[in-house]
Formats: sequence, structure tokens, C-alpha cells
Amino acid sequence: MYFALKSIGKDNEEKINCLTSISDKWQLIDRIAKHDGYDGIQFSNPFYGIPIDNPPGYIKEYRLAYHLDYTADFTQDGEMEKYNSIIKEGLLCAVENRMEDVSLHPPIAWHKDHRRRDEFQKKFANIIETWLPMFESEGIALSVESHVGGNVFLHSSLEKYAAFMARYPKLGALIDVSHNFNDGRIISDIIKIIGDLKITGLHLSDAISGAEVGIGTHLPVGNGEIDFSDFLKYYVHYNVYGALEIRATSQIISESLLKLKRVSALLYKATGAAASFIEAAGTPPMAAAANRPADRPPRASTSCLL
Repeated sequence: MYFALKSIGKDNEEKINCLTSISDKWQLIDRIAKHDGYDGIQFSNPFYGIPIDNPPGYIKEYRLAYHLDYTADFTQDGEMEKYNSIIKEGLLCAVENRMEDVSLHPPIAWHKDHRRRDEFQKKFANIIETWLPMFESEGIALSVESHVGGNVFLHSSLEKYAAFMARYPKLGALIDVSHNFNDGRIISDIIKIIGDLKITGLHLSDAISGAEVGIGTHLPVGNGEIDFSDFLKYYVHYNVYGALEIRATSQIISESLLKLKRVSALLYKATGAAASFIEAAGTPPMAAAANRPADRPPRASTSCLL
């Protein structure tokens, strides 16, 4: 497992918004990633006002992923064409810039449209069946984030999300542990329901179960109720990214990353022997990651070492 920069902090967002040069913006992203010791970067769309179609070479040295943070609404005219266009642009960008994974935000199905869920699911299935082979042919993972429920998203429960995803064994699952926990799922539930899917990445932040979503998600590590030792133990030995998605200052995000690194290091050490035994036996554990490009050498951190 490796950690990827996603959230940069409210203060750094203000700094980057004051910069007029795209080159200066990229250099700030690089300084943040190096300072905290990230091995990867997960782009979003938009990415702090920076076009990501041609990042500089020093950014391409990181392991790159791309989250197409667009929520499709199939009740709108022309939405299928628009969604296909966004995914096409994402694939082209990923191919040109050596990205490993492109993830989709799941479509919405507002409560007034619940009677049309089957129709929307057929449309989304058509999207997946169209694009998954193209991503696979380029050696890039295509993934879908695990946002469910709330009278908003296409899949009304984690079980229905898992059932849809299981139809496509080569489709990746991006687990948003904060939202799933906030929905009332404990860690063991999450792993039991979706842990056997092709896990490609994790969106990491703390959460409070049952709290209003704007208050109870995307919290700094330690400000919520998630036991990250219990969650990360399933992933520390596998080639998945953990992108921090935290609403806070840069210092608090850095502190959250350090806490997660410490937890991961302890888990890696404690479970190393067991993982080696399982690998030797040829039996993948629950939540095993699917094949992805080989790890690059880890970047040295200029912040505190574990």
C-alpha cells in the first residue's frame, strides 16, 4: 500500500489560487507531496485550477491516479453522451501521463426517481461494458467509488453496490471508508460486503457514524470513530493507494498522514509473517488487490520519519 496526495489543505488552496503561473502551481504541489512523503498523487477534475493533461516530468515520477469527480444524472438530456465524453477524456489523459487508475463517482438517483433505478443501472452497466475493455487494453484500472444510499446514489446500499460490481470482476472498487462508515457500516461490515471485490484504492478520512454527512465525513484522523488499524490491516501488504480526502489545514492533513503511516508500519511489521505465509500458499486474503503496475521505489520524506 502507498499513500497518495489528494487534499492539500485550505491554506495551501489559498496559496495555489494566488499563483498565476501553471508552472508555479505544479511546483507547489510537488513541494507539498515531497514534504509529507507521498509516493503518489490522485488528481481530481478540476485539480486546484491546474490542467492535468500535460503535467511536468517531475510530477510523472509519482504514481498517478485520476478521480473523475463528476456525478452523472441520467434524468438529464444528453447525459450519456456527456458522461462518455468525460470518461474518454479521462482515458486519454491517463494513457498520455502513465496513470495507473481512473475512478468514477457513481451516478445519482434522487429519491423522486427511485422507481427508475433499474433504468439508470442499465445505463451505468452500458457505460462500464463500453469502457472497461478499453481501459484494460491500455493496462489502466477503471474503478467505481463506493458511495451508496442516502436517497441520492444509484445503489441504495453497500450490498447492491457489491452485487453490481461483482458482475465485472475486472472493474476496480475505490472504497470511501468515511462515507461508508458514516452510513452506519462498521469496518467488519464493509470488508465482509465488498472486501472480495477488486480493490484498487482507498479514500481515507475519519468519520462519525450516523452524523449529518457534511459534519460526519472527511474528518482528520482521530477526530472521528474509525479504527484505522482494523481497516488498514487488510491492505498494507497489497498494491493499492490510500488518498487522503480530508477537509482541514495542511498541518492537520500532514498529521493525519503521519498517523496513518505509523499505523501502517506497525501493521506491516505485525502481519508480515502471516502475509508471507499466505502468499507462499497461493491463497489471496479477503480484500486482495488486483494486478497493477509494479511499485516504484518509495520517495524519501522531508518530514518526520516514522
